[in-house]
Amino acid sequence: MKKILIILGIVFLCYGVAFSSPFLVCDSVPADTVTHYRVKIDGASAITVPAYGNPDGTVMLHYDCAGLSNGNHNFEIAAANIWGESVYVPFDFSKQVPGGLLNIRISE
Repeated sequence: MKKILIILGIVFLCYGVAFSSPFLVCDSVPADTVTHYRVKIDGASAITVPAYGNPDGTVMLHYDCAGLSNGNHNFEIAAANIWGESVYVPFDFSKQVPGGLLNIRISE
């Protein structure tokens, strides 16, 4: 039974690693300083992203970028709590797929 549980654990771990998305993250901060983050993508209105709790009691930004279209994107991110928001910090990101293959041939 232990072998089955270990194998299932390894499968789930590999599945999570293989299919995880790129995440927009920041350095951890004390949990009592930030409750959420505000993220603007390509000039759109800011969305609220809850602060992601780490096991050590700190929090950080952890935003899933999987739904972004291919191409260049401009982010602006602010930390926030009940008192207000920090200044927005810019961050540029490019989601690119690989180009086509060239010179495909059979080799000996």
